[in-house]
Amino acid sequence: MAPLPPTSAPFQHSKHSTSQRQKRVEVVINLRWLVLIFVAACSALVVSALPFDAHLKPGHIALLALGLLLFAIYNTTLLFASRSHRYSALFDCGQLVADTLLTTSLIYLTGGAHSWLWPIYIIIAIEAVFLLQGNRAIIFISALSSVLFGLVLMVAYYRGLPTINLHLFDSSAHHQMVDQVLLWLWVTFLSCAATLIGHFFNTAITDESREVLSREHQLQRFMESAQDIIFAFDQSNNIHYLNEAARTRLALEGVPTPLPIEQILDDSELPRWNSKTCLLNVGATFDPTLFRLRSQDGGEIHADCRISTDSNQENPLHWVVCRDLSAQIENEKQLYNLANFDQLTGLTNRQEFSERATDAMRLSKRLNQQMALALISVDHLKVINETLTTEVGDSLLREFSIRLTQGVRETDLVGRLAGNQFAVALTNLDTIKTMEQVMAKLRKRLSQPMSVADQELFITSSVGLSLYPGDALTVEDLIKKANSARYFVRAHGGNNHLFYTPEMDEDIKNRLQMINGLHSALIRDELQLSYQPKVNLDSGEFHSVEVLLRWSHPTLGQISPSDFIPMAEESGMIGELTNWVLRQSCLQVQKWQQQGLPPIRVAVNVSGHQLQSSALIPQLTEILTETNLDPQWLEIEVTESVLMQNPSVAIATLKKLRNLGIHLAIDDFGTGYSSLAYLKRFPVHSLKIDRSFIKDVEQSDRFATIAASIIEMGRSLHLNVIAEGVETLGQMAFLKEHRCNEIQGFLYSMPVNADEIVRLKTNLRDQTCPLTAIAG
Repeated sequence: MAPLPPTSAPFQHSKHSTSQRQKRVEVVINLRWLVLIFVAACSALVVSALPFDAHLKPGHIALLALGLLLFAIYNTTLLFASRSHRYSALFDCGQLVADTLLTTSLIYLTGGAHSWLWPIYIIIAIEAVFLLQGNRAIIFISALSSVLFGLVLMVAYYRGLPTINLHLFDSSAHHQMVDQVLLWLWVTFLSCAATLIGHFFNTAITDESREVLSREHQLQRFMESAQDIIFAFDQSNNIHYLNEAARTRLALEGVPTPLPIEQILDDSELPRWNSKTCLLNVGATFDPTLFRLRSQDGGEIHADCRISTDSNQENPLHWVVCRDLSAQIENEKQLYNLANFDQLTGLTNRQEFSERATDAMRLSKRLNQQMALALISVDHLKVINETLTTEVGDSLLREFSIRLTQGVRETDLVGRLAGNQFAVALTNLDTIKTMEQVMAKLRKRLSQPMSVADQELFITSSVGLSLYPGDALTVEDLIKKANSARYFVRAHGGNNHLFYTPEMDEDIKNRLQMINGLHSALIRDELQLSYQPKVNLDSGEFHSVEVLLRWSHPTLGQISPSDFIPMAEESGMIGELTNWVLRQSCLQVQKWQQQGLPPIRVAVNVSGHQLQSSALIPQLTEILTETNLDPQWLEIEVTESVLMQNPSVAIATLKKLRNLGIHLAIDDFGTGYSSLAYLKRFPVHSLKIDRSFIKDVEQSDRFATIAASIIEMGRSLHLNVIAEGVETLGQMAFLKEHRCNEIQGFLYSMPVNADEIVRLKTNLRDQTCPLTAIAG
């Protein structure tokens, strides 16, 4: 197929298109050259006095030569004119008239009725059919030939003309009028017959040509309107045609052709393009291939290219049809991304992580190395989602995933298996010590304060680890074992990392049993409250107690709060459980007052989940109203680590609680990450020193210094300082020496029931408590 123009012109329903007419003119001109050569050759034979009996005068010969020369010049002029853009259809009619006149002149010079040149009239009739578009013009040429030939015959009859004797007939005889009329009729008949026959052939050829042109224009319009990129290039990699889609998508509007293939092909694709197309000229086939095309505006198009070669031309063109697969490839990438990567963090999801971890496991086996799989979760994420909105929680997870990725080695794999479950495959490990070093570095990075949504959050994480090949031989089994270890860590307070041991499975089984039993514990009256006095070191008396929750499970026995409180938070029962404890504690204070005891403040520990819940304040207000308790006899204890999870929210909640008249205390102080600046901002009344600092004050100068510093800091802030876990007289003496306000521990009393509190208060009143003497 020949190269098409850049734009498609509408199909013109004319008899002959311009290109067709030019081709027909060239055919006629070539035919005329053949006739001219034949006539010139015959004339040369006559002039050279060959055996033909030619009775020509020198003037006739000169006119004949001049006519042949003019005919040659005329034909040459028409040849160049036909190739000009200014060539008009009028030239066709003009040249046919000239042909007729010239032929008539030659017939006149060669003897009229005796001339052997009259068949040229038939050739002119055929030319007219092929060159002229209107029937009237064709009839005119035929009529002109007939009239002129008749005139020549009349002149020859009355005046006589020179003849050329070809010895085909007796040219010496004088033709009668009837003979000349019959000759004229014969020539006219042959001319008309040639015209009619030529007309029928020309009509058939024209119709077929019109159909071919129509198909070409249809193909051209199709190519121009096609959505695919279509272009044609030659063996030198020069592009000669681009359809509209190609020009638009490759930003080539107005760029003339030819242009080099390098202009639309990505540089990295050129070697592959050349290797694929170098054998097209010798008939090699081209398999569909994906190439990256380059747009002039900097864009990139992924195209499935198919090439076919037009080998019917002297310089064959290779036609390329490119289907733009950019959108499809992008969709496939998105589908792959959706199927294999977590959309929130960009980490691999469970499926992709498992596949990559399996490959890493095979490599570890080949290198005879160990591999560890760590499952990591953010502690108290549910609280953050409920109090600070899920958007903040999502931002936290994104930041957590970034730190997680930055905290491991390049050879390690990181993924997000579920909402709050991240996985790390630690490879190239030789010893447990190496694993511990990696985990220590990772947890240190994760524990740094995190700024999310203009809030500074202190988060901790629970990590469970399993080993290949020690614990399991498949990735799924490693995940299960690591998850058991992670669950064990979370159940025991979180903020730690542990390797999997078989004993964890039994512990988890018991904890699941506890979770199931916790739902019915309130109904079955399996929960009890115990109270531990906080003794004033100056007076030896106590005016407040800490409320401790106990669970008597029917099959598991006594369960510590440290075991079932985390499970209550996970199962969503912590809110209901806390409300029950608060209500029962407030009712007990009222009951003690009804029994004649002076008011006793009850301290209830509130979890981070409850502290950051918007429902806490309305629930406390409702309970205080329902129990008719003065708010000053209720104290809320919050651990330091809970406060530091989200200090700004904690401060706002504490202020609201204090405005209600409720006393506030920071529990387990010294174990979190709070600073003096934060401590000043917390609107609390009391500060409780964690038992871990009190335990060794007698044996360790370091712990003694820390405890003394905390006491001094609390007193400087005008806070009531309470020491937890006091079990010896030496500890009590140390605390009294450093002016600690209150102590709480087994030295005075274990957690006891409400009736025992009555007895203890009675003993103090009757001066039968041994601490009274010490206080004094």
